Amino acid sequence: MPRSEEIKEKAIKVLQIVFGFSEQNAKLCIAKNRSNINRSKIISLSHFFNYFKNIKEISYTFRFIGLVSVTESLYPKIKPNSERLKKFLTDNLDIQYKKQLLSSFIFSKDYKFQKSKIFPLRHIMFRDFVNDKKYRRRLRISNIQSQVKYCSKSLCRCSDWLNHSPNKIDAYMEILARKLYDIRNAVIHESNPSLILSDGGSLLDTHTLLKGPTYFRAYESDNITKQQFIDIISSGVKHFLLNNKL
Repeated sequence: MPRSEEIKEKAIKVLQIVFGFSEQNAKLCIAKNRSNINRSKIISLSHFFNYFKNIKEISYTFRFIGLVSVTESLYPKIKPNSERLKKFLTDNLDIQYKKQLLSSFIFSKDYKFQKSKIFPLRHIMFRDFVNDKKYRRRLRISNIQSQVKYCSKSLCRCSDWLNHSPNKIDAYMEILARKLYDIRNAVIHESNPSLILSDGGSLLDTHTLLKGPTYFRAYESDNITKQQFIDIISSGVKHFLLNNKL
């Protein structure tokens, strides 16, 4: 078998195994990427994704970094690199996946280690939810600032509000992408993976920021499993490969 044909067949097979492509869709994807180098890139990123997807549970931070790196590889011409994750999340995810990610992650404000308060942790859309007085009146929600010190599934209405504001979702996804990229930078640039700290009786993940070694941001993800996060990224990569040429 000629080398080019071997690469073609291997690329078709790996798309089916790693991303669940049908044989027809895998062939369509490879037909768009006719050069051996693009097909080899597809094989490489598929193996890369599969490797990080299967990293042991105790190495979840590095699994996350690997999955982010796969999304970056899809947009090699976009600068700065942080814009790559933003474009991936906004252009390739189904709206329900976007809402799941936005409803799952809560963040603190940037704070100085042991010198300023970590709490509250809130959803990215919390401020706009608070300012939507019409929505709050309809649901008889008052004095929300004092009621909600900590966004969680049981203590806030941010996710419900988001269902009524679909036109804002992509803007929030851009903010989420920047925050997730900051977690990536803490490992890649600072050699400082996420830490687990105790504050007020709760365990929080927190990471350094590039603005300085004493600046941190805390975050939690309480509405999504690790497998669900992998499945969301996988669906985005699949969407990209079906609709774009490398």
